[in-house]
Amino acid sequence: MRRYSLDEIEKGKRPKIPESIPDNWKNMILCCWSQDPNKRPDFTSICCSLESNQFVNNEIDEKAFS
Repeated sequence: MRRYSLDEIEKGKRPKIPESIPDNWKNMILCCWSQDPNKRPDFTSICCSLESNQFVNNEIDEKAFS
């Protein structure tokens, strides 16, 4: 995996998100990577999103997390 320098990150470069990643995860990642810190979700918002029906579904292997 390619590493990005701080200079590149500050200029808006980000790693490519693989096509296999579901859209809800892509959207979460992109929000967290926003250049504008005010547009990034806070930790509470991230947790609420991850606990929502958008992320919690039948595709999750609950045994993997117990």
